[in-house]
Amino acid sequence: MGVGYSLIDTSNIDWEINGGLAYQTTQFDDVPEGESDSADTPALVFGTIYDHEITKDIDFIFDYRFLIVNEESGSYTHHMLTGLEFELTSLLDFDITLVWDRIQDPREASDGTFPEQDDFRLTFGLGIDF
Repeated sequence: MGVGYSLIDTSNIDWEINGGLAYQTTQFDDVPEGESDSADTPALVFGTIYDHEITKDIDFIFDYRFLIVNEESGSYTHHMLTGLEFELTSLLDFDITLVWDRIQDPREASDGTFPEQDDFRLTFGLGIDF
């Protein structure tokens, strides 16, 4: 549940901000013995989505979300997608996307180590428009 506002809405640029209340359930793959492998939390969520049509065939996308959660779920988390979308033909698209995920306070694994706070991925995709 939330609200949003469109800051810019033109033929080639869309920029929105949003915020609200959420509920998050997390399933953990590896936890110390005797600890729960899941966590539930209410959350505050804030985000922005920016879409810029650079040319008729190239779009720049930026999508960012910030969640404030309980400590068991990581205190706060970030999720960001940014990249370029190329329209190769009227049916075929090519996307390059950088994904960043961050958990401020990751949970301890069963061997006593802690996962990295930041996770980065670079993805390449082909899509068909129909």
